[in-house]
Parts: sequence; C-alpha cells; structure tokens
Amino acid sequence: MRLRSLLVLLAISSSSLAARADGVGTSVTGGLFFNGGPSNYFNPALGYVPAGYGNTAGTTVTIGSGTEFGYDDGANLDTADFTGNTLLVSDVDTFGSFGFMMTFKDTAFTEFTMLPNTSGYTYSFSGDTLQVFFPENFTPGTYTATFDYGPPTTTTVTPEPSSLMLLGTGALGMLGAARRRFLS
Repeated sequence: MRLRSLLVLLAISSSSLAARADGVGTSVTGGLFFNGGPSNYFNPALGYVPAGYGNTAGTTVTIGSGTEFGYDDGANLDTADFTGNTLLVSDVDTFGSFGFMMTFKDTAFTEFTMLPNTSGYTYSFSGDTLQVFFPENFTPGTYTATFDYGPPTTTTVTPEPSSLMLLGTGALGMLGAARRRFLS
C-alpha cells in the first residue's frame, strides 16, 4: 500500500515539472522602421512614444502586462503587445502609403506562427529575431496580425544530484520497510 502511495506521489510531483514556454519576464528589444529607413521609431528619444507603453524608457522591454511597444505621430498608431504566448501587432493609419518593418529580438524566442490574416502582414523569423513587414501603398484603416510563439511545452527538469540521493534513500527505506513487513 505504501509503495503504491509512493508511486502516486512520484507521478504527481513529476507532472508538476511541466513548464510553459512563453516570453513573460524576458527582455525583448524592438524596432520600428518606415520604408527601410535607419531610424528606430520605437526609440522614445525620437519623441513619438506616448506614455503608457513599455518602451517609454527605451527599446528593450520586459514582457509582462500592458502593451510593450507603441508609436504615435498623430497619423499612425503602431503597437506590439506580447501576452503569454501571443503577439498582437497593430497599425491604425489615417494616412496610408508608408510601409514599415517591426523587429523583435529576445533570446527566449524559439518559433513564431502567424495566424491567418487579411491585413497584408508578412514575417520572417530567424535565430532569436522576428521581423514583421507591412506593405507600402495601402489604404488608411486598422490592420492587425496575431502571432503564436513558444507554444506550451512539457519539459522534464533534471533533478540535482542531492535530490536524486534523497529520492533514492527514501525509496530504499520504503523497500526495507516493505521487506520487513513481508518477512514477519
């Protein structure tokens, strides 16, 4: 009976070792470039980052609650919001015509999949860098694209040697108790 209890306890503890692979708590560096130009408009030093966005202090942001990246020049409002395993990129444009590229770099990034959209966004992902492209010559409007990244995964954490020794000692003790009970 005790051996069965031990096995149930081991199964429960090993299932709690599952990890969720998402970007929350990691540092992502973002860039917003219009028509292939060199200026990063996610840089607050250029004066187009309103209060309330994570990048008001700089282009590297810790992923958490709230929208991480924002840009607003009165004619365009471009945002990027990382939430759990989802990235939502949005462009609200009253002028039209200008294409842009957003880049995001985070060592925690492992894969990106863009959900189907009709907005014209395309993307590429290589290493730890995501590039999101929006075409030139479009009409004014609101355009969004949603990405899934780092899907939930189950990983087994390798115990440290002292934990293995403790587990082994406990298992030997249980076996010894079972043996003594069986022989008496």
